[in-house]
Amino acid sequence: MQNVLPEKLYQYVPQGLDMCLDLRKLPTELQPKVIFDVGANTGQTAVKLRDWFPNSVIHSFEPVEDSYKTLSKNIAQFKNIQAHKKALGSSIGQAEINILADSTMSSLDMIKSDKDLFLRKEMISISTVDQMMQDLNIDHLDLLKIDTEGYDLEVLKGAKSSLENGKISFLQVEAGMNPFNDRHVPLEYFNEFLKPYEFLPFGLYDQKLEWNGAKRLRFLNPVFISRKLALQSFES
Repeated sequence: MQNVLPEKLYQYVPQGLDMCLDLRKLPTELQPKVIFDVGANTGQTAVKLRDWFPNSVIHSFEPVEDSYKTLSKNIAQFKNIQAHKKALGSSIGQAEINILADSTMSSLDMIKSDKDLFLRKEMISISTVDQMMQDLNIDHLDLLKIDTEGYDLEVLKGAKSSLENGKISFLQVEAGMNPFNDRHVPLEYFNEFLKPYEFLPFGLYDQKLEWNGAKRLRFLNPVFISRKLALQSFES
């Protein structure tokens, strides 16, 4: 959308069509400068974020060997995107991830519907958001994007210190929208988890119906904004 719509018209586009566009509507000082792309796969989101926010620094986390190699190739031309061969979760350690025929669906959690797609298991390294911010000497994270096929809440649990201390401005997760979806964490779980940290809804993006054609909402990508920043952007 960025390439076909003049920037002066951004303000007239309804909220919720595209996260990057909505973030670009914010005052320049509130737009993302430091981004974690968790579950980067082959760099699809990282490259899009870079196109919208060329002055940002993006850290892409992808633990699967084959996907990490492709990610590294796809971002090689961009100096402001760094690849890390790690998963992020609630604690530091190692685990076996389930590699599926569709690389975008590989997950630490195996569900019944994955069995026909299962290829193999692979041992991976896991860190946390809090630890990686410390390792990378990052004091504030403007955007935490998470797409880990059902593991999103575990990633947030590994960001508790950053959330408690107001070090994250925006966060995006992938949330299930009906009880028949056994892959994604239900939206209400995220609302409950984030309530003590005073995060508010910013937008609902990428709504998807069931893969089998059933006309019910399967999942979407909600984005939350810290209450402090929400008030700051309103006052500005």
